[in-house]
Amino acid sequence: MTGNGREAELIRSVGGRLEARARRTGRIDLKLARQIVEAGRVIAAALAADGTVFAAGNGGSATQCQHFTSELVGRFRSDRPGLRALPLTAETAALTAIGNDYGFDQIFSRQLAALGGPGDVLIALSTSGRSQNLLMAAEVARSEGMPVVGVVAGDGGPLGSLCDVRVGVPNGDTAAIQEDHLTVVHLLCEIIELELFNVALGQVDIRGLVSIDEAVEQREHWRDNGLTVAWTNGCFDLLHEGHLLALESAAVEADVLIVGLNTDSSVGRLKGAGRPFMPDLERAKILSSLRMVDLVVLVDDDEPSRVLQLIKPDVCCKGSDYEDGKKTMPEKPIVEAYGGRVVFSPLVSGSSTSSMARRVGLIQIEEQP
Repeated sequence: MTGNGREAELIRSVGGRLEARARRTGRIDLKLARQIVEAGRVIAAALAADGTVFAAGNGGSATQCQHFTSELVGRFRSDRPGLRALPLTAETAALTAIGNDYGFDQIFSRQLAALGGPGDVLIALSTSGRSQNLLMAAEVARSEGMPVVGVVAGDGGPLGSLCDVRVGVPNGDTAAIQEDHLTVVHLLCEIIELELFNVALGQVDIRGLVSIDEAVEQREHWRDNGLTVAWTNGCFDLLHEGHLLALESAAVEADVLIVGLNTDSSVGRLKGAGRPFMPDLERAKILSSLRMVDLVVLVDDDEPSRVLQLIKPDVCCKGSDYEDGKKTMPEKPIVEAYGGRVVFSPLVSGSSTSSMARRVGLIQIEEQP
């Protein structure tokens, strides 16, 4: 295989891995959010009472323990007093001495028995929930009157049953679980700083149908974070293959995609009596469910120039039937005036709302030019 062929294969493979990552993230629900909030508040309460956070884990989880405690001792979002936190994974002499004299199973429990006590808290990170050294540490913590917070997968296995609070990300391979655990660690830091110092949580990304004002605000957040924004618009009445290709083509032009959706009154003026076949809120709901769509805004104008002046996307995507200039495109000079690009998406021959309407037996409506 040539170098270029190998590179293309790797790009496709990595793209597939990113898709798998996105699907996994999409399965995370408010149950996990509730667990993270509970865990963060338990840890914050211990710190507020001058307790110490002890963290334990093996391998990649060990590094995440140290990442977590360093964020507490240092800072996460803003300057504030340091917090008392110790990783049980970092003291090489103690780890090797205990492992040599008592066995690897006791490397955490021995330290915890010596250093911890009532009012402290143990956070144990594990992808399997079966590590004997973590199970022994949890048992010691419980005997010392320390709450145990487990950051695990699923129900946490044997470790989960020893936890006072369990944060269980979805089951999966070790790498995927550890990626989720890093997100949990950062969210715990946010909650702790909010509880103790009233530091605001990070920006919350919004998705789906939003107002134009909300889209403008989110667009500014994306710009501040260096993300580029693509825009496309249309009626999207009876979603078909041509629509999907247009959305996919627009999505690859930037980091995020905003879709302008014509309202029912706008569609009626553009397409004639009897249209749309589906009301705008239903069309918006379907569009919002597609992985390539980030935001949907309703556009009541017959063309999107006014909205584009407000949102100012980096890229405006239009069907290739506008490319030769025979069909008017009033938004093109507006986009180019503020430095945006206009790109043209391919069309699927024979794919249209009217042809789909004929196939499903709806009354054919002659569309106005």
